[in-house]
Amino acid sequence: FCMRAMLEVGSGSGFIAQYFSRMGYGESGTHTVDVVDERQIKEEFQFELVKGTKLPYADETFDFIISNHVIEHVGSYEDQVSHISEIYRCLEPGGVLYFAVPNRWGIIEPHYRLPYLSWLPESWSSAYVRFVGRYSYYDCRLLSRRDAENLLSKQGFSFNDATLDAIKLVGVIEDCNWLIKLLTRLPKGFWLTFSFIMPTLIYVCHKPSN
Repeated sequence: FCMRAMLEVGSGSGFIAQYFSRMGYGESGTHTVDVVDERQIKEEFQFELVKGTKLPYADETFDFIISNHVIEHVGSYEDQVSHISEIYRCLEPGGVLYFAVPNRWGIIEPHYRLPYLSWLPESWSSAYVRFVGRYSYYDCRLLSRRDAENLLSKQGFSFNDATLDAIKLVGVIEDCNWLIKLLTRLPKGFWLTFSFIMPTLIYVCHKPSN
């Protein structure tokens, strides 16, 4: 696989972009965009401030794109479709998209840390966050597994659900206690029982080659 150029949509702190720059894409080949600049690291990659879901790049610019817990923040369903469409446009044929989104059916909503928040209709979820006195409204739109896969397939991506495969990596990569490490070593069949409520959905997606 020849590393040409990669893009992280939603740069956040900048740690992921720095990692891929050091892995071989280099400063000129590693790009990030975000609607706000919250970077803690500002070197070793190219950053652009954007508005909305439109990406400021030509068609087929990148061989690898990351959308990591971003799509739930972009807005309406139409905005989410645009987010995936822009990624597809900017990805070269045969290119790879790493796509992760919090699961709508996860027990604890990850942004507001409230149980069952994302299970509720939009008006109820906003009332819920107001009731607990934290925020005035709920501004995330999490996806179910069906939602995520429909978005990807309608755009033209082929994909593999890597959610359960990622569990083992947590025990290898993360600095966690012995119990968590033990749990991550349980067979995939065990975790299938809980796949409906997995907190995060992870997909490795491919744009078809010409």
